[in-house]
Amino acid sequence: MLKQYMLLCLALVALSGSAFAQSGNVSGKITDAATGESLPRVNVQLVELQRGAATDDNGRYQITNVPYGTYTLRVTFVGYVRVEQQVSVNAANNVVDVALSVDTRQLDNLVVTAFGLSREEKSVGYAIQQVGGDAISKIDQPNIASALSGKVAGIQVIGSAGSNIGGSEKIRLRGSNGLSDGQPLFVVDG
Repeated sequence: MLKQYMLLCLALVALSGSAFAQSGNVSGKITDAATGESLPRVNVQLVELQRGAATDDNGRYQITNVPYGTYTLRVTFVGYVRVEQQVSVNAANNVVDVALSVDTRQLDNLVVTAFGLSREEKSVGYAIQQVGGDAISKIDQPNIASALSGKVAGIQVIGSAGSNIGGSEKIRLRGSNGLSDGQPLFVVDG
């Protein structure tokens, strides 16, 4: 009799534990509000649990084993307005589809490089120099490479050899001490 009572108590404890540990899944699809196209690699997070997932190539996401309750679902993606909405997890599967709108706020003085992102050119950890068209137009030179000489610190314009008449000059920035014979990056705007 004692054995049966112990087994019954053990079974009740196991069943009550599973009743308290109920959980479900949150899944859905993230799309562009204007076009309806799915958005891959979007960040989807349950804020209070600090758990989340990224969407796949079809814009689908799934966050599993979420305890029952109400949470804030945060959806973020570069270039789109962040969306936050309340989600009640109270069943095995909860489907939450979200349409993101393009963020039309204008970026100000944004410099994107291989080293990272900066809001202002002054805080970049390497040299950026800008030569305006008005400064170049005042110089009587046959080409742009010769016109840059003396306007940019550290620039060296190497003319073409006599046998290569009409050939292009080489432009070196701060010498040729690098591992490769790389050229500087010139951005012509307008």
